[in-house]
Amino acid sequence: MPSGILALNPGVPAIAIGYLHKSQGIMRELGQADRCLDISTVSGPDLIEAFARLRAEGRRPSSDAYIARARRFKRSLATLLPLLVENNTKVVVRGRMAS
Repeated sequence: MPSGILALNPGVPAIAIGYLHKSQGIMRELGQADRCLDISTVSGPDLIEAFARLRAEGRRPSSDAYIARARRFKRSLATLLPLLVENNTKVVVRGRMAS
């Protein structure tokens, strides 16, 4: 799934083959749920059809919204991270102390 996120970040249309439930959730969050294929049922013809649809549709407006949010977040981090380092602030990520 990280490759799908990396592709969508700059606006490259992507198809995900979900092997965990989080893949479908991430693609749904990005407005791309129909572009996530279930690994347990996907077939060659399914992939061919998905790529043909992807090529015809191109990038979606939801991708543009995601890109805008990601860029705002990146700018926010550029401001926040130096302050955290300067103040020796400990950051907790998903219940664990980040190193």
